[in-house]
Amino acid sequence: MARQTVNGAFTLEIPEGFQAISRSELEQAGGGGEDRWGVRDPQQHRVILIAWKKYPALLSILADLKTMAKRNEQILSRKYAGAGYQARGFFSGDAGEIRTEGYRFTYQQGDVRNAAENSLLKCGKLFYSITCIGREENTEKDREVFRKVLESLETL
Repeated sequence: MARQTVNGAFTLEIPEGFQAISRSELEQAGGGGEDRWGVRDPQQHRVILIAWKKYPALLSILADLKTMAKRNEQILSRKYAGAGYQARGFFSGDAGEIRTEGYRFTYQQGDVRNAAENSLLKCGKLFYSITCIGREENTEKDREVFRKVLESLETL
């Protein structure tokens, strides 16, 4: 395993086999590559994407992660409606010492059915979205790998 730093805010322990996703690939995946970070394991078909955003100070103080997770899920469900999006429920958890709120979902990508979970957290003045994606048939095995990555989070 190798420890990786994300946006100068925290580090994560990334398992062997994962490779960095280039800035240009992150940009193609949706939005600017400057506010995103990602790794993938091409052999096991796993991806971890992290995006961050700064909200206005007042909203940042008042923001409730559960509400943000629900709103985020609604937006994503509309965006992926044509890809067979199916909500799989909400959850609360931890990423290291930071509380998270998130949701699970599945969607179709070509001939492959993917299972994903999106964990939202606040670190400093930024909100982070950590999305873990794998093949639906490997959900349980992948979930354990992703859980260990999230548990390894340490703030800087």
